[in-house]
Amino acid sequence: MENIQKTPPIGLKSRLGAIGIGVLFMVVALVVQEIIESIPTIYFLFTSGSHSLSQTLLNFEKGNMVLYSLFIGLVAGFCQEFSKFVAVDTRKLSLTIFVGLGFSFVDIAILLAGDIQEFASLTTFAVLLISFNVVESLIFHPSTALILKWGHLKSRRMISLVYSVAVHAAIDGGLVYTDLLILGNVHLYKILSLEYWGIVFALTLITAITAFMLTRGLEELPVKEEPVVY
Repeated sequence: MENIQKTPPIGLKSRLGAIGIGVLFMVVALVVQEIIESIPTIYFLFTSGSHSLSQTLLNFEKGNMVLYSLFIGLVAGFCQEFSKFVAVDTRKLSLTIFVGLGFSFVDIAILLAGDIQEFASLTTFAVLLISFNVVESLIFHPSTALILKWGHLKSRRMISLVYSVAVHAAIDGGLVYTDLLILGNVHLYKILSLEYWGIVFALTLITAITAFMLTRGLEELPVKEEPVVY
């Protein structure tokens, strides 16, 4: 009788390890991202001085809304998705979602840390927006992790990376653009916020469906099991 080898179940230790890898690589990505995003601040600090830095930056952002949003979006998208690209390279496909969750957990932790002191005074609408952000992060990061893993397994690395960076840049850059619009149209705060999150969830849903369709038949493909870069 032919022996049939079954894939051993994923243990809790492996899952936690994959989440830890995601956390580590997300932290590294955010450090690099913060340095690059600080370039305009450093530039205006030397050219305008510290006494008018905040106003100078705000004027620059308002006067260059599209370019500034693209800059922030592309920096965030590339730093985080490239870091994720490296993180999933030597992880099994079955653990890829957990690597993505590690990215999500850091993302959510930073979000909540910024709002926890003011939580009691937040409006119901603000809490709703925070909830949207949490749900989106929990779906988006594991989804792009799967797409990036598909790219590794099917030798479509550049396509998977470009797609992930582009979608990520659209989401983060769109947030910056929306915030700048709200600064000049405070009375449109709710409608602009809801429009933004409607677009974000549409992009996230498309990304999640794409990830599922691309990876559903890849479970039995051979993958590298020995870590190379970490």
